[in-house]
Amino acid sequence: MSPRIVVAVLLLLAACASTSTHPLAAPPTVKVVITAEPSLHKLIDVAKITADTELALRRFAPAAMPATVTMHFTGTSLVNGGPSASSAGAEVHGNPEEVTYRYAVASFSQTPWLDGFQPVIATRTVPAGTLTGGGQGVSVVGTYSITGANGVMLEEGPILTAPGYNNQRELAWFVARRVKELTRKSS
Repeated sequence: MSPRIVVAVLLLLAACASTSTHPLAAPPTVKVVITAEPSLHKLIDVAKITADTELALRRFAPAAMPATVTMHFTGTSLVNGGPSASSAGAEVHGNPEEVTYRYAVASFSQTPWLDGFQPVIATRTVPAGTLTGGGQGVSVVGTYSITGANGVMLEEGPILTAPGYNNQRELAWFVARRVKELTRKSS
């Protein structure tokens, strides 16, 4: 066997032995407690938010000091700019042409199909290519707190998340970044 092959094999074995098989750091000593009112279980997945928060803590705050993160979801709220079930067409998707919406009142005739007249009380034109948010959307609200190992409240505040996986993952990232920032300040 050639000496080059032997050296290459030894280098390959040494590289494999020194490569970490764990892509993420060990979980920090941060306890995650997430609860929600029973009426909210169809809007949010508590187990998924807990798993996402623990994963985000491994990613953003692997060296965090011991702490407890508590989130409690208490209800829902209407938020402006959220997706609306009734919004469709040019407003939401954008349209290459100008779109005019006409708001009409019902005809009080007993035979409206013979009238040929439907009074328009308002119009609204959406310019071409316009993307605007819908009306109002439902969001889940609650509170979060981050408590140090000695029981001292490091931070507490309101939380707001829209139903759906992506928004709840962003909430987990936010909390993990706050844990990282607060434990860095207190250490």
